Amino acid sequence: MLVKCHAGCPTEAIVAAVGLTMADLFPPKDHTGPEHVYDYCDEQSTLHFQVVRSPGKKFWQRRPDGAGGWTWKLDGVRRLLYRLPDLAAKKAVVIVEGEKDADRLWSIGVPATTNAGGAGKWRGEYVEQLQAAGVQRVVILPDNDEPGEKHGLGVARSCQTAGLSVKVVRLPDLPPKGDVSDWLDAGHTKDDLLALVKDAPAFDPKAAPAPTASAPLLEHVKAALDRVMDDLTSDEAPRVCPTPFPALNYYLNGGFSPGELIYLGARPAIGKSSIALDIARRASLRGPVLIISREMLNTAVARRLLSQEGHIRSSALKRKDLSQPESGAAVETVGRLGDRPIWLTDRAVTIDEIAKLVAHPPAGPWVLVVIDYLQLVRAPKHVTEHRLALEHVSQHLKALALRHAVPVLCLSSLSRPQPGTNTEPTLASLRESGELEHDADVVLLMHRKNDQDATVQMRIAKNRDGQLGVFELVFSGEYVTFEELSKQETVTLGNARNAG
Repeated sequence: MLVKCHAGCPTEAIVAAVGLTMADLFPPKDHTGPEHVYDYCDEQSTLHFQVVRSPGKKFWQRRPDGAGGWTWKLDGVRRLLYRLPDLAAKKAVVIVEGEKDADRLWSIGVPATTNAGGAGKWRGEYVEQLQAAGVQRVVILPDNDEPGEKHGLGVARSCQTAGLSVKVVRLPDLPPKGDVSDWLDAGHTKDDLLALVKDAPAFDPKAAPAPTASAPLLEHVKAALDRVMDDLTSDEAPRVCPTPFPALNYYLNGGFSPGELIYLGARPAIGKSSIALDIARRASLRGPVLIISREMLNTAVARRLLSQEGHIRSSALKRKDLSQPESGAAVETVGRLGDRPIWLTDRAVTIDEIAKLVAHPPAGPWVLVVIDYLQLVRAPKHVTEHRLALEHVSQHLKALALRHAVPVLCLSSLSRPQPGTNTEPTLASLRESGELEHDADVVLLMHRKNDQDATVQMRIAKNRDGQLGVFELVFSGEYVTFEELSKQETVTLGNARNAG
């Protein structure tokens, strides 16, 4: 099915509006003749979904439709570890990348599990399932390739942060892309594996080696197109990070995309830090968020998040003068917000320190990185000129976004207008260097026409993969948060051409 809007609406928005997914636009997948079917059951052995492996190593996911058939998507289904009921009362468990490897280990008497979807799909709730089953120690066997190594380290950090004892064992003599099944096929035994585990040191994230396998520099377009089609026809939701503002999501085709560097520019006291925290709170519903503040202490950031989320007066939080309803709201909000995967730091000063934090997430891949703000991030000492230092930081932020497939939202000061004027900022207002505009995929500029006005204009001044436009937000000072005004009143549909 072909969908086209001549007014320029993105296909994803049209599909979502009629209750479909992108996968519904394509012919049904050929799910006949599966090579193997893997059941994913809950703690009571109730089937929730299956992973179907077809010839050619294609993997599909399906759930019972309640009428004796299958629905080939997992919308709303609880995600579970493989063979979860079998993990009950097991003190030590091996974590591998794939159901086949888990089954192979069980066949030789070694308790093992994995997550559906392969490398990069580990979730925080999987650690909770391990703990609820009574698991205390985990051993991770990464596949011998770069995705497998990154996945294994991510799982290790996630488990260690939750308090589990962790070892990462890299099996010797594995072929490229090899796994534990290949290792056992080569003649190794259970005793060999147990000996390696016994001799392996406890996992130390600081000493974790970088992946040894490197991706090839060249890729044929057919391989890239195959990955595009696999993504389009998968049951996975689009990998975008929505914001709390529908108009912004509209212009950005759903939100921030992996690999994007987004600059949010504003003059002082406009509210760029507050709107960044609004966006971070929304992103944390989808996964881990990193907030790097060079302007506020962690407690100050947490206080703002509490005010925004709980609708509690920020002035009352600072004065410790909460009303009785606000005190109850604070306790409830701390419980709710405290469960979100939001990580704070006010100590990452240099771009190299930021790079290490982005490269080593403690609980699964980041869905958003927020940096407040650009001009306070230090470049290496040998870069002494201020303009060159900013360019160095900006280029490295873009490289981080691409390398780790995460959107990076970086706040930036804007050059001040002439005394006595309040001109609207433009791309040229990005302070100190025009290179910032070139590095960015998206540039958002905030402007308040009148210092006493609660309404703030948000302009999409650059959008590499979409259109430009303007919409308005209203600032609630008591709760240091922004809300979008009615779309019918404020959204100016962009006739401007794509800046990219």
